[in-house]
Order: sequence, then C-alpha cells, then structure tokens
Amino acid sequence: MTSFVLSIQHTIVYGLTVSCDISNDEELFMGQGDYQFEIYRLMKKENNNCWSTYNPHSNVLWLHYLAEKLLSMNYKYKAQTNQQRTLKSALKSFQAEILRYPSATEALRNCRFFQ
Repeated sequence: MTSFVLSIQHTIVYGLTVSCDISNDEELFMGQGDYQFEIYRLMKKENNNCWSTYNPHSNVLWLHYLAEKLLSMNYKYKAQTNQQRTLKSALKSFQAEILRYPSATEALRNCRFFQ
C-alpha cells in the first residue's frame, strides 16, 4: 500500500509548517516489490534529492502509479460490461499518456482522459 504520508514533504498543522526530510532515508529508496518504490526513486532523481522545493512532475508520477494500481488490481467480479471495458481502455490510454505532462495541472487541461 502506498505511504502517502511519506510522499508529502510538508503539511500545515495548527498554522505551522511541518516537514519530513526524506533525503537521508536510504531504505525508502531501496524498496522492492511495488511500483511505488520506483516512483520514489524517479522522484528522487528528478528533484536531485531536494524535497523542500516543489516539483510539479511528482504529482504526474503519482498519477501514473495510481493508474498502474487500478489496472493491475484483481477485482472480485471478472465480468465486464461494455462501460467497464471502455473505462479500462481509457485508463490504459491515460497511463500511456500521463508521463508526457510536466504537471498534473497540464494533464488536467490537456490529457484526453479529462476531456
């Protein structure tokens, strides 16, 4: 399961900014067995291990991860309606397209999935 707590660099609690510097947490970047660990490594590479600055492409990486998870899940009911097949096909296209965008905002504005 994705640790969204670790993906948040800072948050506001009672008006104070609380930061979590993960730059020295080598174990986080050595994880195996789930695509989320590859996402952490990609984020680390893209932001040069500087987690205090905003990198909008990080959100794009997480969207790609979420699409992968949705597509690879084992669902309880295998029977698919035409609507479900259409949605799955659209999600596959989204996954193939999303990494081209520099930010989630640009993806929302331009990605075919959101049109």
